[in-house]
Amino acid sequence: MCRPTSKKNEARSAFSKWFGAPLDESVSAPLTQSTQDAIEVDAILNDSNLSLSSFLTVIENSEPFSILQHHPEAMLLQIQTQIEAQNVNIAREQTKSQWAFEASYGYRQDAQNGASRADFVSLGVQVDLPFFNKSRQDASIAAAASKMSASETDFRLKVNELAANAEVLKSRLSALSERKALYETALIGETRQLSEAELTAYTTDTGDIGDVVNANLKQVQVQDDLLKIDIERARTLASLAYLYLPTHAHFFE
Repeated sequence: MCRPTSKKNEARSAFSKWFGAPLDESVSAPLTQSTQDAIEVDAILNDSNLSLSSFLTVIENSEPFSILQHHPEAMLLQIQTQIEAQNVNIAREQTKSQWAFEASYGYRQDAQNGASRADFVSLGVQVDLPFFNKSRQDASIAAAASKMSASETDFRLKVNELAANAEVLKSRLSALSERKALYETALIGETRQLSEAELTAYTTDTGDIGDVVNANLKQVQVQDDLLKIDIERARTLASLAYLYLPTHAHFFE
């Protein structure tokens, strides 16, 4: 009969072939995927002087449509609307009568025979009456107003798009957080206990090496799933940071 220590080493050796690397004394699988693959959300938040917990509070308690009107993508369209509004005002000004006054002074030298010649002054008034090109000016006003209306519509659509994206990301984050809690509070512990139980059974000749391998495979799979959840959660937080952090100066000082 093999001693328990030798049986444990045998189990460890059998299990290591599944991963291509030796296992430590706890017979846990080596992590082949580094958490460096996750997005460094903390670094993003530090630039805005926000902790992760306070940022999550902002996301939870904020109404996306109101806040995201101040997002740079939306503000760009709002500025464009203001420009188009000024173009409408310019087009309307051009429908008004335009007055121009001209004045000139002419100095004349004396004649060759010495006779004095009077200087002269000329005055002129120029009036541009828009009545004669009214249809063209009305078309110009209508075109400018149409561009302004289109910019307003683009602004509203952009805000709606950003708000919809925020709601999708918030729902995804909530689901990922629930899954993360489930893995951390239940599945990780359960698979660890199962792995330890199977190893103990094998070292006392009451279990099979296959059961040890399968139990540890389950443990590694749960760890791998949790890592994937953490990475996806980090990516989701980064996407939310893109939406919410640019408005931080407006609402969260």
